[in-house]
Amino acid sequence: MAMLVGCLLAWALGVPWLSAILPNPAHLPPAQFAQDIWLHKVRFVGAGAIAVASLWTLIELMPPVLRGLRSMLRSTPELSATTERDLSSSTMGWLLGGAVLLLAGFFAAFLAPVAHGFWPLVGVAVLFCVVFGFIMAAACGYMAGIVGSSSSPISGIIIIGAVLCALMILGLEALGLTPASMMADGQKLATAFTILLLSAITATIAISNDNLQDLKTGQLVGASPWKQEVALIAGCLVGAAVIPPVLNLLYQAYGFTGAMPRAGMDPSHALAAPQPALITLIAKGIFTHSLDWSMLRTGMALGVGLVILDLALRRHARALPPLGVAVGLYLPASVSLTLAAGAILGWILQRANRSRRRQTSAENGSIGTMLASGFIVGESLSGVLLAVLSGATGRDNAFSLAAFMPPGWATVLGTLIFGALCWAFARKTLQTP
Repeated sequence: MAMLVGCLLAWALGVPWLSAILPNPAHLPPAQFAQDIWLHKVRFVGAGAIAVASLWTLIELMPPVLRGLRSMLRSTPELSATTERDLSSSTMGWLLGGAVLLLAGFFAAFLAPVAHGFWPLVGVAVLFCVVFGFIMAAACGYMAGIVGSSSSPISGIIIIGAVLCALMILGLEALGLTPASMMADGQKLATAFTILLLSAITATIAISNDNLQDLKTGQLVGASPWKQEVALIAGCLVGAAVIPPVLNLLYQAYGFTGAMPRAGMDPSHALAAPQPALITLIAKGIFTHSLDWSMLRTGMALGVGLVILDLALRRHARALPPLGVAVGLYLPASVSLTLAAGAILGWILQRANRSRRRQTSAENGSIGTMLASGFIVGESLSGVLLAVLSGATGRDNAFSLAAFMPPGWATVLGTLIFGALCWAFARKTLQTP
């Protein structure tokens, strides 16, 4: 429900108000102009709100996180139950140390061919990855555990990370701790290093999302956490070995918007990369002191207001999670509204179970949870499959039925199919085992 509130703030208040007061020099159609305002204005409000809400969520999560860390450091695997046994603290320490060394080597290898005296920058960048990565992994992983990794606010967090990273580089440059070439030639090296640093942060958050979602599912079925953790580490290694060559293959085959590997390639077949372009815009805006901070400040003020409102509602046994509202403000309406629809459906089904006073309501709730988890995983797998097929065909709508239907019918058909899926989900959840 909190995401629905955020979506309404964005599309029922923010976009209409800004479209009424902002000029449209490019004379874009109304729908495209509204989308442009949401992309370049309202999303920054959402990113600012996410920053404050994430910090508040981390503060609330700190006690259980610290208890979990103390338990990990004090417990012995021999005395732990199978369903509670994690990897040992010494193993986790070695893994953290190895990751730090790999990050340092990675950053140094990037800077070595084009800069000298870069080790202070590398050290601070690694520390930034460890501290900021932990904070944001905790906040985003919390959301992934609730609604799934496909709806975690990674891109909003990365906007805040881009701001902090660029300010960090400017601070080091003011102290004389950056290479002389960092700010030369239109700040190209500084911008590239910002994107590289944020790629490490993005990987950290994405892995946290995946791990917490998988561990949550494992807990539901009584799995052994340490076995899952070993498999997840292996998955990280396999992904690190497979994904870069695949991305390079796609780049060589189609190129990315604004960056073609060879002359004479068709730019219409280039793969879109909107988030890196947005990060580049933010980094350059900070380095050249031309970034519009008004939307971020508005979002941060809104985040503070949401925290105060949530605290007030809790005194009356109500709640409005600030991070949920901020994510709903940032995510596209197509995502926020479907999540809100799922939350409303779940609430209706819970009330229906309680009204019937079924002794099997707990078992029915478990069926609903497993079905919903399957929908989340199926959506992710379908997205990967569609991405592969789109890359192979060079078109992102190669399998769309809209081209073969009268105008408006595709929307009606999609709505009917969505309604049928909700009905099937409710029927399966409410039926007597």
